[in-house]
Amino acid sequence: MENFDLKIIPVNDHVAILAESNFGEATIQVAKKFFDEMADTSNDLRLLYSRLLRRSISRKSIESEVEKFGISLFNEIFKGEILSLLNRTIGGATDSQINLRLMLGQPMLNTIHWEVMRFRNEYIGFRHNLIRHPFVPKPVNIPGERREKLHILIVSVDPFSQRGKDVLDKEHETLVNMLKGFGEQIRISELRDERATVENIKDILFEGVDIFHFGGHGFLDSRNPMESSLIVWRSESSNNWNIPGREFGNLSIRLLTTLAANQSLGFCFLNACDTARSVETDTVEGMSSNNVDDILRGGANDFVNMAHNLIQAGVPIVLATNHAITFEAGYQLSKRFYTSVLKYGRRVDQAVKDARAELYIDANIQDAGSGFDTVAFGDWSCPVLYARSRQMEFGTKNLRWEPTLDIYTIRNVEKPPLALVGHNF
Repeated sequence: MENFDLKIIPVNDHVAILAESNFGEATIQVAKKFFDEMADTSNDLRLLYSRLLRRSISRKSIESEVEKFGISLFNEIFKGEILSLLNRTIGGATDSQINLRLMLGQPMLNTIHWEVMRFRNEYIGFRHNLIRHPFVPKPVNIPGERREKLHILIVSVDPFSQRGKDVLDKEHETLVNMLKGFGEQIRISELRDERATVENIKDILFEGVDIFHFGGHGFLDSRNPMESSLIVWRSESSNNWNIPGREFGNLSIRLLTTLAANQSLGFCFLNACDTARSVETDTVEGMSSNNVDDILRGGANDFVNMAHNLIQAGVPIVLATNHAITFEAGYQLSKRFYTSVLKYGRRVDQAVKDARAELYIDANIQDAGSGFDTVAFGDWSCPVLYARSRQMEFGTKNLRWEPTLDIYTIRNVEKPPLALVGHNF
Protein backbone atom coordinates (compact mmCIF):
# COMPACT_ATOMS: atom_id res chain seq x y z
CA MET A 1 0.00 0.00 0.00
CA GLU A 2 1.35 3.44 -0.92
CA ASN A 3 2.14 6.03 1.75
CA PHE A 4 1.13 9.68 1.52
CA ASP A 5 2.56 12.02 4.18
CA LEU A 6 0.90 15.39 4.70
CA LYS A 7 2.75 17.86 6.94
CA ILE A 8 0.67 20.81 8.20
CA ILE A 9 2.86 23.42 9.90
CA PRO A 10 1.94 26.98 11.00
CA VAL A 11 4.68 29.41 9.94
CA ASN A 12 4.43 33.16 10.61
CA ASP A 13 1.23 34.40 8.93
CA HIS A 14 0.29 31.22 7.06
CA VAL A 15 0.19 27.43 7.30
CA ALA A 16 2.56 25.43 5.13
CA ILE A 17 1.19 22.20 3.62
CA LEU A 18 3.88 19.79 2.48
CA ALA A 19 2.99 16.49 0.81
CA GLU A 20 5.31 13.58 0.02
CA SER A 21 4.92 10.11 -1.49
CA ASN A 22 6.87 7.77 -3.75
CA PHE A 23 5.44 9.76 -6.66
CA GLY A 24 6.94 13.10 -5.71
CA GLU A 25 6.61 16.12 -3.44
CA ALA A 26 4.35 19.17 -3.42
CA THR A 27 3.68 22.22 -1.26
CA ILE A 28 1.11 24.99 -0.90
CA GLN A 29 0.25 27.71 1.61
CA VAL A 30 -3.10 28.19 3.33
CA ALA A 31 -4.27 31.13 5.45
CA LYS A 32 -4.33 30.49 9.20
CA LYS A 33 -7.84 31.88 9.37
CA PHE A 34 -9.12 28.84 7.50
CA PHE A 35 -7.82 26.44 10.16
CA ASP A 36 -9.29 28.56 12.94
CA GLU A 37 -12.66 28.30 11.18
CA MET A 38 -12.26 24.55 10.79
CA ALA A 39 -11.40 24.19 14.49
CA ASP A 40 -14.47 26.21 15.49
CA THR A 41 -16.71 24.20 13.16
CA SER A 42 -15.27 20.93 14.53
CA ASN A 43 -16.27 22.03 18.03
CA ASP A 44 -19.76 22.87 16.73
CA LEU A 45 -20.03 19.39 15.20
CA ARG A 46 -19.21 17.78 18.53
CA LEU A 47 -22.04 19.71 20.13
CA LEU A 48 -24.36 18.53 17.36
CA TYR A 49 -23.29 14.91 17.97
CA SER A 50 -24.21 15.32 21.64
CA ARG A 51 -27.59 16.83 20.76
CA LEU A 52 -28.22 13.93 18.38
CA LEU A 53 -27.68 11.48 21.24
CA ARG A 54 -30.11 13.43 23.39
CA ARG A 55 -32.68 13.26 20.57
CA SER A 56 -32.91 17.06 20.35
CA ILE A 57 -32.04 17.23 16.62
CA SER A 58 -32.60 14.99 13.60
CA ARG A 59 -29.98 13.03 11.71
CA LYS A 60 -30.60 14.99 8.49
CA SER A 61 -29.75 18.27 10.18
CA ILE A 62 -26.29 17.04 11.20
CA GLU A 63 -25.48 14.86 8.18
CA SER A 64 -25.54 17.80 5.77
CA GLU A 65 -23.30 19.83 8.09
CA VAL A 66 -20.74 17.01 8.31
CA GLU A 67 -20.66 16.59 4.53
CA LYS A 68 -20.25 20.32 3.95
CA PHE A 69 -17.45 20.51 6.51
CA GLY A 70 -15.65 17.46 5.06
CA ILE A 71 -15.74 18.84 1.53
CA SER A 72 -14.51 22.28 2.61
CA LEU A 73 -11.64 20.83 4.67
CA PHE A 74 -10.47 18.56 1.86
CA ASN A 75 -10.75 21.11 -0.95
CA GLU A 76 -8.72 23.79 0.82
CA ILE A 77 -5.81 21.44 1.57
CA PHE A 78 -5.83 19.09 -1.40
CA LYS A 79 -5.58 21.51 -4.28
CA GLY A 80 -3.10 22.39 -7.01
CA GLU A 81 0.10 20.36 -6.88
CA ILE A 82 -0.95 18.48 -3.73
CA LEU A 83 -4.17 17.24 -5.34
CA SER A 84 -2.21 16.17 -8.42
CA LEU A 85 0.25 14.26 -6.23
CA LEU A 86 -2.61 12.60 -4.34
CA ASN A 87 -4.22 11.45 -7.58
CA ARG A 88 -0.90 10.06 -8.87
CA THR A 89 -0.32 8.22 -5.59
CA ILE A 90 -3.80 6.69 -5.53
CA GLY A 91 -3.49 5.77 -9.20
CA GLY A 92 -0.13 4.11 -8.54
CA ALA A 93 -1.35 2.08 -5.57
CA THR A 94 -2.09 -1.55 -6.41
CA ASP A 95 -5.49 -1.43 -4.69
CA SER A 96 -6.16 2.32 -5.17
CA GLN A 97 -5.86 2.75 -1.40
CA ILE A 98 -3.22 4.72 0.52
CA ASN A 99 -1.96 5.28 4.04
CA LEU A 100 -2.66 8.98 4.62
CA ARG A 101 -0.48 10.17 7.48
CA LEU A 102 -1.34 13.60 8.92
CA MET A 103 1.73 15.14 10.54
CA LEU A 104 0.31 18.06 12.52
CA GLY A 105 2.95 20.65 13.36
CA GLN A 106 0.83 22.44 15.97
CA PRO A 107 -0.87 20.48 18.77
CA MET A 108 -4.12 22.45 18.57
CA LEU A 109 -4.56 21.31 14.97
CA ASN A 110 -5.77 18.11 16.63
CA THR A 111 -9.01 19.93 17.43
CA ILE A 112 -9.97 19.68 13.75
CA HIS A 113 -12.15 16.71 12.79
CA TRP A 114 -9.86 15.37 10.02
CA GLU A 115 -11.58 11.98 9.85
CA VAL A 116 -14.62 13.37 8.00
CA MET A 117 -12.81 14.81 4.98
CA ARG A 118 -14.73 14.03 1.76
CA PHE A 119 -13.24 13.30 -1.66
CA ARG A 120 -15.13 12.16 -4.75
CA ASN A 121 -18.43 11.93 -2.88
CA GLU A 122 -17.14 9.64 -0.13
CA TYR A 123 -15.46 10.04 3.23
CA ILE A 124 -11.68 9.58 3.14
CA GLY A 125 -11.82 7.35 6.23
CA PHE A 126 -13.85 4.68 4.42
CA ARG A 127 -11.43 4.09 1.53
CA HIS A 128 -8.02 5.07 2.87
CA ASN A 129 -6.16 4.49 6.15
CA LEU A 130 -6.07 7.80 8.06
CA ILE A 131 -3.43 8.21 10.76
CA ARG A 132 -2.47 11.17 12.93
CA HIS A 133 1.30 11.35 13.48
CA PRO A 134 2.34 13.95 16.11
CA PHE A 135 5.69 15.75 16.15
CA VAL A 136 7.19 14.24 19.30
CA PRO A 137 10.89 14.24 20.28
CA LYS A 138 10.69 11.24 22.65
CA PRO A 139 11.32 7.86 20.94
CA VAL A 140 8.67 5.17 21.16
CA ASN A 141 8.87 2.61 23.95
CA ILE A 142 10.62 -0.67 23.16
CA PRO A 143 10.59 -3.50 25.74
CA GLY A 144 13.96 -3.88 27.45
CA GLU A 145 13.46 -7.60 27.91
CA ARG A 146 11.91 -10.11 25.55
CA ARG A 147 8.78 -11.67 27.05
CA GLU A 148 7.64 -15.15 26.20
CA LYS A 149 3.97 -14.17 25.92
CA LEU A 150 2.07 -11.13 24.74
CA HIS A 151 0.47 -9.56 27.84
CA ILE A 152 -2.95 -7.92 27.40
CA LEU A 153 -4.74 -5.92 30.11
CA ILE A 154 -8.51 -5.50 29.67
CA VAL A 155 -10.30 -3.04 31.96
CA SER A 156 -14.11 -2.75 31.83
CA VAL A 157 -15.93 -0.54 34.32
CA ASP A 158 -19.06 1.59 34.58
CA PRO A 159 -19.79 2.79 38.13
CA PHE A 160 -22.79 4.83 36.95
CA SER A 161 -25.42 2.73 35.19
CA GLN A 162 -26.56 -0.84 34.71
CA ARG A 163 -27.26 -0.14 31.05
CA GLY A 164 -23.65 0.81 30.39
CA LYS A 165 -22.40 -2.09 32.49
CA ASP A 166 -24.44 -4.59 30.47
CA VAL A 167 -22.92 -3.40 27.20
CA LEU A 168 -19.42 -3.34 28.67
CA ASP A 169 -19.90 -6.91 29.92
CA LYS A 170 -20.81 -7.95 26.38
CA GLU A 171 -17.79 -6.13 24.96
CA HIS A 172 -15.51 -7.65 27.58
CA GLU A 173 -16.70 -11.22 27.02
CA THR A 174 -16.47 -10.86 23.23
CA LEU A 175 -12.87 -9.63 23.40
CA VAL A 176 -11.76 -12.24 25.95
CA ASN A 177 -13.32 -15.10 23.96
CA MET A 178 -11.63 -13.83 20.81
CA LEU A 179 -8.26 -13.68 22.53
CA LYS A 180 -8.72 -17.19 23.91
CA GLY A 181 -8.34 -18.33 20.32
CA PHE A 182 -4.58 -17.85 20.84
CA GLY A 183 -4.58 -20.28 23.75
CA GLU A 184 -1.38 -20.36 25.81
CA GLN A 185 0.42 -18.05 23.37
CA ILE A 186 -0.80 -14.94 25.21
CA ARG A 187 -1.52 -13.82 28.76
CA ILE A 188 -4.77 -12.01 29.59
CA SER A 189 -5.27 -9.87 32.70
CA GLU A 190 -8.87 -8.81 33.43
CA LEU A 191 -10.14 -6.05 35.70
CA ARG A 192 -13.91 -5.61 35.86
CA ASP A 193 -16.25 -3.51 37.97
CA GLU A 194 -15.08 -3.33 41.62
CA ARG A 195 -11.64 -4.74 40.72
CA ALA A 196 -11.03 -1.97 38.18
CA THR A 197 -9.37 0.45 40.61
CA VAL A 198 -6.38 2.71 40.09
CA GLU A 199 -4.26 0.52 42.37
CA ASN A 200 -5.03 -2.71 40.51
CA ILE A 201 -4.51 -1.12 37.10
CA LYS A 202 -1.22 0.38 38.26
CA ASP A 203 0.04 -2.93 39.67
CA ILE A 204 -0.61 -4.83 36.44
CA LEU A 205 0.90 -2.10 34.26
CA PHE A 206 4.06 -2.30 36.35
CA GLU A 207 4.25 -6.03 35.55
CA GLY A 208 4.72 -5.11 31.88
CA VAL A 209 1.78 -4.86 29.49
CA ASP A 210 1.89 -4.90 25.69
CA ILE A 211 -1.75 -4.03 24.97
CA PHE A 212 -4.02 -1.95 27.22
CA HIS A 213 -7.76 -1.92 26.47
CA PHE A 214 -10.06 0.31 28.48
CA GLY A 215 -13.84 0.21 28.12
CA GLY A 216 -15.93 2.68 30.08
CA HIS A 217 -16.24 6.43 30.54
CA GLY A 218 -13.82 9.28 29.88
CA PHE A 219 -13.83 12.74 31.43
CA LEU A 220 -12.30 15.81 29.77
CA ASP A 221 -11.40 18.38 32.43
CA SER A 222 -11.30 21.73 30.60
CA ARG A 223 -10.20 23.62 33.72
CA ASN A 224 -7.34 21.29 34.62
CA PRO A 225 -6.67 19.27 31.44
CA MET A 226 -3.95 17.04 32.87
CA GLU A 227 -6.54 15.74 35.34
CA SER A 228 -8.71 14.51 32.45
CA SER A 229 -9.26 10.88 33.23
CA LEU A 230 -10.63 7.43 32.63
CA ILE A 231 -13.39 6.73 35.17
CA VAL A 232 -12.68 3.67 37.30
CA TRP A 233 -14.04 2.12 40.50
CA ARG A 234 -13.53 4.00 43.71
CA SER A 235 -10.88 2.76 46.12
CA GLU A 236 -9.58 4.05 49.41
CA SER A 237 -6.29 5.49 48.17
CA SER A 238 -7.30 6.72 44.71
CA ASN A 239 -7.97 10.36 43.89
CA ASN A 240 -11.69 11.02 43.58
CA TRP A 241 -13.69 13.79 42.03
CA ASN A 242 -17.27 14.11 43.14
CA ILE A 243 -20.70 14.35 41.61
CA PRO A 244 -23.42 15.06 44.18
CA GLY A 245 -24.46 11.71 45.60
CA ARG A 246 -21.74 9.76 43.80
CA GLU A 247 -18.10 9.02 44.28
CA PHE A 248 -15.80 7.14 41.92
CA GLY A 249 -12.13 6.80 41.08
CA ASN A 250 -10.32 8.45 38.24
CA LEU A 251 -7.21 7.31 36.40
CA SER A 252 -5.87 10.70 35.35
CA ILE A 253 -3.95 11.18 32.13
CA ARG A 254 -1.13 12.60 34.27
CA LEU A 255 -0.82 9.26 36.09
CA LEU A 256 -1.38 7.15 32.97
CA THR A 257 1.29 8.96 30.93
CA THR A 258 3.73 8.62 33.81
CA LEU A 259 3.11 4.87 33.84
CA ALA A 260 3.35 4.69 30.04
CA ALA A 261 6.64 6.59 30.03
CA ASN A 262 8.19 4.04 32.39
CA GLN A 263 6.70 0.92 30.82
CA SER A 264 6.68 -0.60 27.33
CA LEU A 265 3.07 -0.30 26.26
CA GLY A 266 2.75 -1.15 22.58
CA PHE A 267 -0.90 -0.28 21.99
CA CYS A 268 -3.69 1.49 23.90
CA PHE A 269 -7.37 1.41 23.02
CA LEU A 270 -9.30 3.99 25.05
CA ASN A 271 -12.87 3.01 24.25
CA ALA A 272 -14.45 5.84 26.21
CA CYS A 273 -15.95 9.22 25.29
CA ASP A 274 -13.69 12.19 24.44
CA THR A 275 -10.33 10.43 24.84
CA ALA A 276 -9.06 12.05 21.61
CA ARG A 277 -10.88 15.35 22.14
CA SER A 278 -8.78 18.47 22.66
CA VAL A 279 -9.54 21.24 25.10
CA GLU A 280 -11.26 23.96 23.10
CA THR A 281 -9.37 27.08 24.16
CA ASP A 282 -6.61 28.08 21.77
CA THR A 283 -6.65 28.71 18.03
CA VAL A 284 -4.01 28.14 15.39
CA GLU A 285 -3.69 31.93 15.09
CA GLY A 286 -3.06 32.31 18.78
CA MET A 287 -0.49 29.53 18.97
CA SER A 288 1.46 30.17 15.79
CA SER A 289 5.18 29.60 15.99
CA ASN A 290 7.96 28.80 13.59
CA ASN A 291 10.24 27.79 16.43
CA VAL A 292 11.08 24.11 16.08
CA ASP A 293 11.47 23.69 19.84
CA ASP A 294 7.97 25.10 20.41
CA ILE A 295 6.50 22.79 17.78
CA LEU A 296 8.17 19.72 19.28
CA ARG A 297 7.39 20.72 22.84
CA GLY A 298 3.75 21.43 22.02
CA GLY A 299 3.65 25.02 23.26
CA ALA A 300 2.93 26.23 26.76
CA ASN A 301 0.05 23.82 27.30
CA ASP A 302 1.34 20.28 27.75
CA PHE A 303 -2.10 18.77 27.23
CA VAL A 304 -3.51 18.14 23.76
CA ASN A 305 -5.81 15.20 24.40
CA MET A 306 -5.51 11.91 26.26
CA ALA A 307 -4.46 9.89 23.23
CA HIS A 308 -1.91 12.47 22.08
CA ASN A 309 -0.36 12.64 25.53
CA LEU A 310 0.11 8.86 25.58
CA ILE A 311 1.86 9.14 22.22
CA GLN A 312 4.11 11.83 23.71
CA ALA A 313 4.91 9.44 26.56
CA GLY A 314 6.22 6.89 24.05
CA VAL A 315 3.26 4.61 23.26
CA PRO A 316 3.60 3.75 19.53
CA ILE A 317 -0.12 3.40 18.69
CA VAL A 318 -3.25 4.73 20.41
CA LEU A 319 -6.88 4.36 19.33
CA ALA A 320 -9.31 6.76 20.98
CA THR A 321 -12.53 8.69 20.43
CA ASN A 322 -13.10 12.20 19.09
CA HIS A 323 -16.42 12.83 20.84
CA ALA A 324 -19.25 11.13 22.73
CA ILE A 325 -20.17 7.67 21.43
CA THR A 326 -23.21 5.49 22.11
CA PHE A 327 -22.98 2.33 24.21
CA GLU A 328 -23.83 0.08 21.26
CA ALA A 329 -21.38 1.83 18.94
CA GLY A 330 -18.59 1.42 21.50
CA TYR A 331 -19.28 -2.31 21.54
CA GLN A 332 -19.44 -2.57 17.74
CA LEU A 333 -16.23 -0.54 17.37
CA SER A 334 -14.36 -2.87 19.71
CA LYS A 335 -15.79 -6.04 18.16
CA ARG A 336 -15.07 -5.11 14.54
CA PHE A 337 -11.62 -3.71 15.32
CA TYR A 338 -10.41 -6.80 17.20
CA THR A 339 -12.06 -9.20 14.75
CA SER A 340 -10.22 -7.55 11.86
CA VAL A 341 -6.87 -7.55 13.68
CA LEU A 342 -6.96 -10.85 15.58
CA LYS A 343 -9.02 -13.10 13.36
CA TYR A 344 -8.24 -11.74 9.89
CA GLY A 345 -4.71 -10.46 10.52
CA ARG A 346 -5.29 -6.92 9.27
CA ARG A 347 -3.15 -3.94 10.24
CA VAL A 348 -4.37 -1.62 12.98
CA ASP A 349 -5.12 1.22 10.55
CA GLN A 350 -7.04 -1.13 8.24
CA ALA A 351 -9.06 -2.42 11.20
CA VAL A 352 -10.02 1.13 12.20
CA LYS A 353 -11.19 1.75 8.63
CA ASP A 354 -13.29 -1.44 8.82
CA ALA A 355 -14.84 -0.28 12.11
CA ARG A 356 -15.75 3.15 10.73
CA ALA A 357 -17.44 1.59 7.71
CA GLU A 358 -19.45 -0.86 9.84
CA LEU A 359 -20.65 1.88 12.21
CA TYR A 360 -21.77 3.97 9.24
CA ILE A 361 -23.61 1.00 7.74
CA ASP A 362 -25.24 0.07 11.06
CA ALA A 363 -26.47 3.64 11.60
CA ASN A 364 -28.10 3.55 8.16
CA ILE A 365 -29.66 0.12 8.73
CA GLN A 366 -31.11 1.07 12.10
CA ASP A 367 -31.99 4.56 10.85
CA ALA A 368 -32.65 5.51 14.45
CA GLY A 369 -30.18 8.37 14.56
CA SER A 370 -30.38 8.93 18.30
CA GLY A 371 -30.27 7.36 21.73
CA PHE A 372 -27.49 5.53 23.56
CA ASP A 373 -28.92 2.06 22.83
CA THR A 374 -28.43 2.29 19.07
CA VAL A 375 -25.67 3.26 16.66
CA ALA A 376 -26.09 6.95 15.82
CA PHE A 377 -24.95 8.69 12.65
CA GLY A 378 -22.00 10.49 14.25
CA ASP A 379 -20.54 7.32 15.79
CA TRP A 380 -18.65 6.29 12.64
CA SER A 381 -16.53 9.45 12.80
CA CYS A 382 -15.60 8.91 16.43
CA PRO A 383 -12.48 6.65 16.18
CA VAL A 384 -9.18 8.54 15.96
CA LEU A 385 -5.92 6.67 15.34
CA TYR A 386 -2.59 8.06 16.53
CA ALA A 387 0.62 6.33 15.51
CA ARG A 388 4.32 7.11 15.28
CA SER A 389 5.40 4.08 13.30
CA ARG A 390 4.63 2.65 9.90
CA GLN A 391 4.70 -0.79 11.53
CA MET A 392 0.99 -1.04 12.27
CA GLU A 393 0.87 -4.70 13.22
CA PHE A 394 -0.67 -5.67 16.54
CA GLY A 395 1.93 -8.11 17.79
CA THR A 396 -0.25 -11.16 17.06
CA LYS A 397 0.81 -11.57 13.43
CA ASN A 398 2.98 -14.59 14.12
CA LEU A 399 0.53 -16.18 16.56
CA ARG A 400 -1.87 -18.89 15.48
CA TRP A 401 -5.53 -18.11 16.07
CA GLU A 402 -8.13 -20.83 16.53
CA PRO A 403 -11.82 -20.14 17.24
CA THR A 404 -12.83 -20.88 20.81
CA LEU A 405 -15.62 -23.45 21.00
CA ASP A 406 -18.46 -23.42 23.51
CA ILE A 407 -21.58 -25.56 23.87
CA TYR A 408 -23.58 -23.27 21.59
CA THR A 409 -21.01 -23.46 18.80
CA ILE A 410 -20.61 -27.22 19.13
CA ARG A 411 -24.37 -27.80 18.95
CA ASN A 412 -24.92 -25.10 16.28
CA VAL A 413 -27.36 -23.29 18.54
CA GLU A 414 -27.72 -19.50 18.65
CA LYS A 415 -26.21 -18.17 21.85
CA PRO A 416 -28.76 -16.25 24.02
CA PRO A 417 -28.08 -12.60 24.99
CA LEU A 418 -25.58 -12.18 27.79
CA ALA A 419 -28.21 -10.73 30.11
CA LEU A 420 -30.25 -13.95 29.89
CA VAL A 421 -27.42 -16.38 30.57
CA GLY A 422 -27.66 -17.85 34.07
CA HIS A 423 -31.14 -16.47 34.77
CA ASN A 424 -33.93 -18.74 35.92
CA PHE A 425 -37.40 -18.27 34.46
